[in-house]
Amino acid sequence: MAKRFYLECPFDEKDMCKNIGGRWDMDERKWYVPAELDPDQFRRWWPADASESKTHLTIVSND
Repeated sequence: MAKRFYLECPFDEKDMCKNIGGRWDMDERKWYVPAELDPDQFRRWWPADASESKTHLTIVSND
């Protein structure tokens, strides 16, 4: 089962997110950080409930 860190990226910033490596999840209709990338690059779009520490990121499981 893959785990994904979902982002809160507004539509008008989607190209910026995509350009740095973010990916779109068609089922969830949300952008996420691929496992091979550093989530800190996407801090701009972290959900409000995500911790400041990468070791405590909110990970959402994709069934």
